[in-house]
Amino acid sequence: MAALKVPVVAKKVRDAEAARDALTAALKGVGVVLPSLRIIPLSCTKESPRQLLDLGPCTLAMARTIAAALESSESSVSKAATCHADRRPATG
Repeated sequence: MAALKVPVVAKKVRDAEAARDALTAALKGVGVVLPSLRIIPLSCTKESPRQLLDLGPCTLAMARTIAAALESSESSVSKAATCHADRRPATG
């Protein structure tokens, strides 16, 4: 297997950093901080497009906070989908 060229690896790292930063900001917005959130460096050097993030360990309290945020978000998405469905023209 040939090694990836430096510009390709650099782009993969930038993409992984952008994803990490977006996730960090979204989690912070709902009161969640994952201090161990990091990019897995070797995942950016493979030919596969699968850069990986390690979310790291968290306390039970943090797990409950994340679950509550996801449940709240799921409820909001469900309500938005219902509202959107109500605006569709009737077919018939």
